[in-house]
Amino acid sequence: MGTEDVRITEQVRRVLARHWIDPTDLRWTCTKGTLRFRGTFRRLPSPESPPVGEPLLETVSQEIRRLQGVQKVYFTGVQVEERWFPPEIDVEQDDLERQS
Repeated sequence: MGTEDVRITEQVRRVLARHWIDPTDLRWTCTKGTLRFRGTFRRLPSPESPPVGEPLLETVSQEIRRLQGVQKVYFTGVQVEERWFPPEIDVEQDDLERQS
């Protein structure tokens, strides 16, 4: 992992924390600016946090895509509420927008 990927990973943590996303069951890797997420996308318990769903996933994805050095963002094998993106399918932000 290059120094740029380490910096991107740190910034992703900040974005997730800003949105109260629980990193316990969510894993991500960054290789040459390409981020891949796996696991369960859910919020930490908080009285002011609205439920997690595709709108939040899209918001977080857009913020992450704006980070310097990020080339692509994939949600592979990610569960969001009741919806499951299987591991054999790579879902990019553009794919989420087309399904809406």
